[in-house]
Formats: sequence, structure tokens, C-alpha cells
Amino acid sequence: MREMQALFAGEFSGHFYFDMKRHGAHAYFENPMLVIIKLMELLASTPQSLAEEAAPLFKYAHSGEINFEVKRDKQEVINEVKDYFSEATINEMDGVRIDHGRFWLLVRASNTEPVVRLIVEATDTETMNQIIEEVRQIITR
Repeated sequence: MREMQALFAGEFSGHFYFDMKRHGAHAYFENPMLVIIKLMELLASTPQSLAEEAAPLFKYAHSGEINFEVKRDKQEVINEVKDYFSEATINEMDGVRIDHGRFWLLVRASNTEPVVRLIVEATDTETMNQIIEEVRQIITR
């Protein structure tokens, strides 16, 4: 949000954040009640359903969160995925995010379970499924 000076951001985990500018400075807050109020305002102002309102926003194929139970070291698994896609742009802020032209993926370890989580977004379903399969093979070795 800071980099793009976004007014609103969300995470797949259901957290939503607003830029609540204060005294001329950006101030980012998670505010679930404000999200509910804004959704209610939107739904009250249109005859369309929430799904119909959101449909134009879904331009890409998205996997949702896929969980893999692992018996080996989670960081080792993540490192193998990172090495496999070493030619891509890699960000290790929270697990490993890999950006590669027609797709991006995120692989991260659960803090509480023997699980590695995968999210893939791609320009089309075929690419998304191909990447999911390639990463699945790495994770389940």
C-alpha cells in the first residue's frame, strides 16, 4: 500500500486495510467494520448482487490457497521452489513470492502446522494449472 499509495488493500486471509490519512500523512489500518459498512453501502446503491459487482475485477485465473502437508523441513521445500524458479523475480518477505511474466506464486510455511501453502495467479487457467502441478511435484517429493 505504501509503495502504490493505495487507498484500500486486502489479503486472501480476509484482512482488509484502508489508508486513513491523518494530518496529511498516510496511516494504514485494518478495519473490518468499515469494510462491512462500505459493502452494505454498495449493495444498497445497486440492484446487482455482490458477485455481479465483483465479476469485472476477476481478470486472472486464481488458485486460492492450496495446502500441502509435508514431512520434511518446510524451509527446505520453500528453497527448492525458489531454486526451481531462480530466473524469476523473487521476494522473500513472507515465504517466497515468485513473479514470472504470465503468473505469480506464493509459497509459505504455516507457523502452526506441518503445512506449506501455495497460491498461484496466472493470465489463464492452463498456465495456472501447469504451475500448480510443477510446484506440487517439488513440494511432495
